[in-house]
Amino acid sequence: MNKILCVIIFLSIGLKSYSQKNNDISFVKFLCDKGYYKECILEVNLQKTNIEFFTDETISRLDSLNYYLAWSYYSIKQLRNSISAFKKVSRNSVFYNKSVQFAAYNHSHLGEYFLSNMILEKEKPTNIINFQKAGNNLLKRDINQFNYILKSIDTSKYYLQKEISNLKEISLVIKNHKEKSPILAAGMSSLIPGLGKIYAGKIGQGISSFITCSMFALIGVEQYNKRGLSDYRTIIASSLFTIFYIGNIWGSYFSVLIAEKEYNNTINKNILFNIHIPLRNFYN
Repeated sequence: MNKILCVIIFLSIGLKSYSQKNNDISFVKFLCDKGYYKECILEVNLQKTNIEFFTDETISRLDSLNYYLAWSYYSIKQLRNSISAFKKVSRNSVFYNKSVQFAAYNHSHLGEYFLSNMILEKEKPTNIINFQKAGNNLLKRDINQFNYILKSIDTSKYYLQKEISNLKEISLVIKNHKEKSPILAAGMSSLIPGLGKIYAGKIGQGISSFITCSMFALIGVEQYNKRGLSDYRTIIASSLFTIFYIGNIWGSYFSVLIAEKEYNNTINKNILFNIHIPLRNFYN
């Protein structure tokens, strides 16, 4: 495999002068289509450094190079670099519309929904653009705006039907989700150790906290009854109970925060997946 990659790099450098003379980006396209993204990035950068004069022909070539550069970065999850390259594709390019929407998608993937919508707002509204904007509003948990934008979309389009249905189901899940309170969880665990973790959905951890705190509480009481408050064994048992009791309250508070974060991450992944599929299908 390494030998094959070395040959590709060698061919890339060897074909440099050929591609300059003929303004041919077919090798770049070949690398990108075959999934040799790092090699494609290298070849694009080699070709871009040799564009000296800007004519209609070289600008068109530069647009294509920026598109394949952006797509290569996108494919290896370097989203910042991908956004930068997508934004360099000019409006006259055949790759412009796709570049705009995938630049916006990358912003959404990075949690920058405002920037994503800013890009889309500058473009003429179409079904696919409105669909992406609707998805962004769902990512922001703005159910009302999500439903409003859906009204402007032709849901009969084959490339949107399934994903629109999926996003509607996700919107219902979000609407019916009752956010749990970390303060309430802490309060519950202060009354009964572990109860807050059970409330957060961490049943095993909750039971474990209850057993641990109860055990040290019983040992502390037993040592106190047998040996008094000043005995070191009573002090150790009481100290351990206090540590685990406070830790149980603190842990319950963060258990809810973590559970809510996990829930939102799962929802966001599902939304982004359902935004991504129509984009890929529409432009293929």
